[in-house]
Amino acid sequence: MTGIAMQDKNCEIQVSLAAYSKLLCHVMQYPYTAVNGVLLAPDSLTSEDEVLEVVDCVPLFHYSLSLAPMFIVALTQIEEYAASKDLQICGYYHANEYDTDKDV
Repeated sequence: MTGIAMQDKNCEIQVSLAAYSKLLCHVMQYPYTAVNGVLLAPDSLTSEDEVLEVVDCVPLFHYSLSLAPMFIVALTQIEEYAASKDLQICGYYHANEYDTDKDV
C-alpha cells in the first residue's frame, strides 16, 4: 500500500454519497458522545491528482476516543481491509460530544 502526501497542495476533495451517509449515520447514532472514524480513497491516488475522492469510511469509536491500543489494532485491520479492496486510508474524521464544542 502506498501512502499519499497531498498536504502541500491545494486540491478538491469529493466525498461519495456512500461514505458521507455512513459517516453521518455514525454521528447521528451517537449525538451525545464524541465519535471518530477513518476515510478511504482509491489506492491508485497519487500526489499529482487534482481531486481527492473519498469513496468509503470506517466508523471507529464512540464514548472513549483515547484507547491507543485499540486504535492501533483497528488501523491495522482497516489497512488490510482497504488493501483487499484496492483502497487506502486518506483521512480521519472526528465529531465532538457537543455541537458547541469546537475543539479537537
